Amino acid sequence: MRFDRELGLTLLAAMVATACQAAPAHSDVDSASTPLAVSMQEPGSAPAAPAAAAVDAQQEPLSDDPSADEGWRFVVAPYLFASGLKGTVGSEDAAGDIEAEFDDLLGDLKFGGMLSLEAAPPRSRWSILADLIFVQLEGSGESTGPLAADAELSVDQFIGELSVAYAAMEDGRLDVLGGIRYWDLSAELEVDTGAGDETREGDADWVDPLIGVRSRLPLGSDFDVILRGDVGGFGVGSDISYNLGVGVGWSVSRVVELALGYRYLYVDYEDDVVYDVAQSGFLLGCYLSF
Repeated sequence: MRFDRELGLTLLAAMVATACQAAPAHSDVDSASTPLAVSMQEPGSAPAAPAAAAVDAQQEPLSDDPSADEGWRFVVAPYLFASGLKGTVGSEDAAGDIEAEFDDLLGDLKFGGMLSLEAAPPRSRWSILADLIFVQLEGSGESTGPLAADAELSVDQFIGELSVAYAAMEDGRLDVLGGIRYWDLSAELEVDTGAGDETREGDADWVDPLIGVRSRLPLGSDFDVILRGDVGGFGVGSDISYNLGVGVGWSVSRVVELALGYRYLYVDYEDDVVYDVAQSGFLLGCYLSF
């Protein structure tokens, strides 16, 4: 398997090359131009990995039933974000393009977990939202270059969102929200140079403020259209980031809702590391309300 045929993992150049700028490069592997095959579930990033669900935890209209206001409302929503990656990653001195579909990334996925949470106090238009994405990838193969070498690469991506939403309409059809999204990327490359193993590591993390809206529009008695959009970064962490999603929810019961949607997550981060990446793909979630 040649690493340059798939993800390319110039993500390695983004983090490993930056972390090793001060060290002399005696490896046979050119981390700035040599792609490695690694799969990724996304997102922001990563990863990415990424990772703020476009189809949020079930957003229920404000109820006139007094019994509905007796306690807190909670929603727990495990979901799958089947995303691909497209963009530019690297260091300030060397960056390259990457492009990979979800099928390309799935083979090297070691672990992936995604969870959306919501909590709302009684008799309140406010709610607290959280979204977590963690993806761990491992790839191995032969590096390209004048001197081929066996190499193994592991990449971790975490994306976490914490925000607060306010019901701008009494029927619960429109919420405005604000919060933060945290990105954390790390990579480790181990190369067999023939004279021994050489290990390189790199990482980058940042926090983006965000503002946005979400809406839930009924389609008959059992279905809803779910919309979500936010924008963030503003130069605080990344230069700009935005998250867009649309989906359809099916209320199987008062407790369970299934949702299918599509999400587009983009981030443009440039510091010692360049991470200008879009993650997009289908979402499938199960929302449990109590």
